[in-house]
Amino acid sequence: MKQKFNIITSTCVPLPLENVDTDQIIPARFLKATTREEKFFGDNLFRDWRYNPDGSLNKDFVLNNPTYGGQILVAGKNFGSGSSREHAAWAIAGYGFRVVVSSFFADIHKNNELNNFVLPVVVSEGFLKELFDSIHADPKIEVEVNLPEQTITNKATGKSEHFEINAYKKHCLMNGLDDIDFLLTNKDKIEAWEKSVKIEIMDTTLRDGEQTSGVSFVPHEKLMIARLLLEDLKVDRVEVASARVSDGEFEAVKMICDWAARRNLLHKVEVLGFVDGRTSVDWIQRTGCRVINLLCKGSLKHCTQQLKKC
Repeated sequence: MKQKFNIITSTCVPLPLENVDTDQIIPARFLKATTREEKFFGDNLFRDWRYNPDGSLNKDFVLNNPTYGGQILVAGKNFGSGSSREHAAWAIAGYGFRVVVSSFFADIHKNNELNNFVLPVVVSEGFLKELFDSIHADPKIEVEVNLPEQTITNKATGKSEHFEINAYKKHCLMNGLDDIDFLLTNKDKIEAWEKSVKIEIMDTTLRDGEQTSGVSFVPHEKLMIARLLLEDLKVDRVEVASARVSDGEFEAVKMICDWAARRNLLHKVEVLGFVDGRTSVDWIQRTGCRVINLLCKGSLKHCTQQLKKC
């Protein structure tokens, strides 16, 4: 359940067992359920410990002991190990726990709890032991979990500890947001960013397959790809050819430029040209293209054999 989290003061349910894995939290046979029904999973939290094989209540298990109750589960070290099933966090939240305290959590389960509006609080071994002692001495003692300050306080002793939490998850818990809600609250910022970002596709296989051996397109295929990139995907610029490569390349560029001009997209079409006098520029102009990506080679071979300048 999505609930804003601020400060919780509650009695506790003690579970002083180490290495409680997710199969003990919610047995595998309940994973067949594909919808998250909180009551169903909450009713089956620690199912094999809460009930005897004949289906009767196990009166010795802490959840069946009316002495203990509250929104805080205090568990032993290495809580939530084993399978990564999110159903375990569903069961904890479905039962009504808002906080789980332990000296160590399995990472995946810890994140699953956060994603399901349950706060995992990591404390020191000494603090955990003293908390168990306090609860057993007086089941009515309360613990305060202050998310804004990131502190947990044992009110029986007055001792507090600071706990760590990811800043993003803290923000989500305090505002009752899941990941999708967070994105939606930032919709305007995301749209503004999208408008500010430019996507330019260079060195594409539209250039007669020179970038990928054995891959080449006929002119109408190149036009179709250019239309998809520029019109459907809203790409800001596409390099569609290399100048003076072939007659087929010329035909393709001319088709693309004619189409782009009619759509007012000609400024987004680019051709790779070379430092070769006016050869590349004239070739590009004849296609109707108006943007050139000028490749300036500086090797000795280029200067002496192609430009004949040295």
